[in-house]
Amino acid sequence: MKKIILLLLLAVSFNVTFAQYILKTTEDIAWYESLAQEKVVVSPNTSFLFTGESMNYKVYCFNSKTNNYSNNSKIAYIELVGEENVVFKQKVKLIKGIGVGDFFIPASVKSGNYKLIGYTQWMKNGTEDNFYQTDVVVLNPYEANANVDEAGSIAENLKKSNSIANNTEQVIALKTDVNAYEKRSKVSLDVTLVGSGFGNYSISVRKKDDIANISNPISNIAESSSNLTSKPRAIGESIYLPEFVGEMITGQVINKTTGEPEAGKDIVLSVLSEEVFQDLVKTNDYGIFYFQLKDNYSKSEALVQVLGKDRDNYSIEVNENESVDYNVLKFNKFQLSSEYQNMIVERSIHNQVQNAYFSTKQDTLKNDVYPEPFFGNPPTVYQLDDYKRFPTIAETIVEVIDHVWDQKADDGKRSIDVREREFDPYYGIDLAPMVLIDGAFIQDHQSALDFDATKVKTVKVHREEYYYGKIVYQGILRLETFDGNYAEGMSGEYLKKFNMFSPQPTKGYFNQSHDLKSDETNRIPDFREQLFWSPSIEFTKRTMNYEFFTSDVTGDFEVILEGYTNLGKPVYLKESFSVN
Repeated sequence: MKKIILLLLLAVSFNVTFAQYILKTTEDIAWYESLAQEKVVVSPNTSFLFTGESMNYKVYCFNSKTNNYSNNSKIAYIELVGEENVVFKQKVKLIKGIGVGDFFIPASVKSGNYKLIGYTQWMKNGTEDNFYQTDVVVLNPYEANANVDEAGSIAENLKKSNSIANNTEQVIALKTDVNAYEKRSKVSLDVTLVGSGFGNYSISVRKKDDIANISNPISNIAESSSNLTSKPRAIGESIYLPEFVGEMITGQVINKTTGEPEAGKDIVLSVLSEEVFQDLVKTNDYGIFYFQLKDNYSKSEALVQVLGKDRDNYSIEVNENESVDYNVLKFNKFQLSSEYQNMIVERSIHNQVQNAYFSTKQDTLKNDVYPEPFFGNPPTVYQLDDYKRFPTIAETIVEVIDHVWDQKADDGKRSIDVREREFDPYYGIDLAPMVLIDGAFIQDHQSALDFDATKVKTVKVHREEYYYGKIVYQGILRLETFDGNYAEGMSGEYLKKFNMFSPQPTKGYFNQSHDLKSDETNRIPDFREQLFWSPSIEFTKRTMNYEFFTSDVTGDFEVILEGYTNLGKPVYLKESFSVN
C-alpha cells in the first residue's frame, strides 16, 4: 500500500521536462532504485523496404530483472530514424507489455540505412543508448541512387548481432499443407504447440529476398540486455516517470506578472471528441500539470485551460515529448549493387499496381471501445430542430429546456444552474454546473447564454453531481453544434488548443481471399509480396490453423513465426514454400 501511495504522489509532481519528477527525499531515491528498468524489442515484418510499402511491427516490453512482460509502462515509442531525418514517430499502447503498429513508407523517403528504435519513458533513466535499435534499409527506386557499384550488397547494410537461427529447443512446429502452390491458391498453415511454448507471437509470410537472407530475429537483444539498471540519482535530480496508467499530457502555467511558474492552479483538460472527456488537476510546485489518459478517444483535438476568475493573469503551454539521443546512433554506409536492377524494377512495378488498387485492399480499423462521457442516469436530450427555434441559448433554456435556468452572478454576469434529481444525495448549496460546448469546458456562462441557438443541434442535461478532485459540479449542460468546432473561436493566453500525439489505432490487417471466383475479383491484379501478417498469435488449442492465399507473384516465400514465451524466452521459426 505504501508503494502505491508513493507512486500516486510521484505521478502528480513534475519538472519542466516531459514526464520528469524531482527526487526530493531518500524515500524517493529508494523507490526509484527499486523499480526495475525496462527493455523494449521491436519485431518488424522485414528489414528491407521499398518506398510504397508498409512496415508492420510488434512491440514487446519486458521487466529487465525478471524477463517477464512489464506491467509498468502502458505506452511505447517507435521511430524510424535516418542520418538526415525522422521518417516516422509513433505511440503504441502496451497491453500487458505488448503492442502493434504499422507505417507506410512514402515516396519522399530517400534510399539509405535507417534505425528502427523503440523505448518507453522509463527507459530514458538508463544510459543514453538504453533503447532498442535495429538496422532497416529503405530503397527508393524513383530517385537516382548514387552509391551503386558492382560489389556493394544490401546485406552489408544490415549488421546483426546476437541473432539466432531456429530454436534448438523446439516448442512450436510450423507446417504448410504442401510445399509448392500455384498462383492465387489457398495455403493452410498449422502452428502446433510441441513443448512449453505458451506465449505471444507474430506470423509474417513474405517473399524471400533474393539479395540476401535479411530476416530480423527478435532475439537480437532478448537475453544479452537482461538486468538493465537506471542511472544513479541523488536528491534534487530529475527522473522520467513511467506512463503507469496511459499516455501523459503535461505542461506548465506561468504567472504573467511575475514571470514565474504558478503552483496550485486548477487546470482542466477537454478532449474535443464525442466522448467529451474532462479532467481536472492542480499544478505542482514547479507550475507543472499532468494528465494521464487511460481510455480511447475518437479525435485527437484537445484543449487545456487555467480555471478561475483570475485566469487572464496566466499563460499555459503544453510540453512536447522528447525523443532519445540520436547522436549515439551509428549508420552504415549505404551500398547498392547494380546486379539487383531487375529485382528493383519488378518489385517497383508490383508496388505501383498494388497501391493503385489500395482502396480495395485496405486494412480495417477495429471498433475501439469508447467510454460513456459521464456516469449516472442517461441525460435528457433535446434535438432543437424538434422545437420552435429561439435566437439565443438563454431564450431556449427558458422556453424549451427543463430543470435548467440562469440567474445573475456576483460579477453582474448571468450564470447557469441545473436542478438536482429528486431523492438524490445533495452535498452542496448553489453548486455551479459544468457547461460544455462541443466538448470544450466553458467558464464564462454568459458567453454560452448569448450563443446563437440556430448553430446548436443538440442540448443534453445531466442532473447528477460530478466530482473532480475537490470541485463538485451540480449537473452538466452539454451543447453540440452542427459544425462541432466551437473551440476554434476560443482565445486567450490562459488556454491552449492542440492536437494530441495519439497512439496507433487498433487494426484488422487485410487478408486477401480468392475463394470468390467472380469476374470482378479476377480482373484485379494481385502482386502482394507480403502474403500474410498476423501480429497476435496465442494458443487456445494445441494446433492453430491459419489460411491465406498466394498472389500473382512467383518465387520462394518464407513463413516466419517469432515472439516470446510467457517466461520471456525468444522463439524464432522459419518455414519455406514456393509459388509457381
